[in-house]
Amino acid sequence: MSLNAELQIPDHILKWVIEAVDPQAIVLSTNRLHGGISSIVHSIKLQVYHSEITVVLRQFDNTEWLVEEPDLTLHESESLRWAAKADIATPQIIAYDATGSQCGIPAVLLIYYLDRRPYTRGGQHLE
Repeated sequence: MSLNAELQIPDHILKWVIEAVDPQAIVLSTNRLHGGISSIVHSIKLQVYHSEITVVLRQFDNTEWLVEEPDLTLHESESLRWAAKADIATPQIIAYDATGSQCGIPAVLLIYYLDRRPYTRGGQHLE
């Protein structure tokens, strides 16, 4: 994969992100985040009605790790749900693509952890 390809998020993945957050969401910007050794990580700023939120898309591209732990996205999702119940600052899980059927590779979608407001879709808190 070229560096340019890693910087851009393909349209089909952005569509998955929008559907997971809110079908009316508009992508304002995307930014590749560096430092992850096990995944490709992007921040995505969205406008949802009159608010802006930032989500994080983490795509697991380490094939050796995925062979050892094929249900990695499920484990991460459940770990974050449990951590949130402990009332500690953690990213909030929005959605995950366990098999890569939507994103091409397994991925998780999170609310950016510094955005402490609880995420709601259509007035419903995601749990």
